[in-house]
Amino acid sequence: KYLKEGGIKKKSAIIKKDFKIGYKIQKLKYKYLKEGVIKKISVTILVLKNYHPCLLTLKISYKNFFLFYCNKIANKQKQLKYIQEKVNFFYNTNNKASEYKIKFHTLLGVFMRKNFESNFFPYFLPHINSVKELRYLMLFQLPKKMIIGIPKNLKIFAIPFLEIYKNKRYGSIITSLPILMTVYFIKKKKYNLKKI
Repeated sequence: KYLKEGGIKKKSAIIKKDFKIGYKIQKLKYKYLKEGVIKKISVTILVLKNYHPCLLTLKISYKNFFLFYCNKIANKQKQLKYIQEKVNFFYNTNNKASEYKIKFHTLLGVFMRKNFESNFFPYFLPHINSVKELRYLMLFQLPKKMIIGIPKNLKIFAIPFLEIYKNKRYGSIITSLPILMTVYFIKKKKYNLKKI
């Protein structure tokens, strides 16, 4: 398992009200009225357990599994650099992102939130004039060895694709990932992804 080669270290807790769905929807409404369509990145990271692909997820309560996400900035030239900084800052043990250990691999897909609710769709619905949020699924590659820093109030799980697939517990975005990843295979020895 990858996490055994590196390891996990706890760091300072993150205090965010929008971990709860009620706060999240209220914040979404406010941002939409102020800025228009909201654009965010969901960070997808895979690890291997007995050469079986598993999705790295975070958890803050009994039900709430989620992917780390960050806001998408408007300046396209600096976009990827900004996202890599945010990802490395979050998963680093010392809250520094001086070097990009976790690197961007590819864009897997885009999901749409049609209304102020928790459901996402992988396509534009014909009866909806404007979507409220676009969620970009970006695949990132972990280095061969790394100690991952996780806030004290979060737990990290490596969930096998076999469990995620068609499991409504994880929501529409996470359950879609095994399908989106079917164009890839994982090299057992090198621990890297290659497109078929």
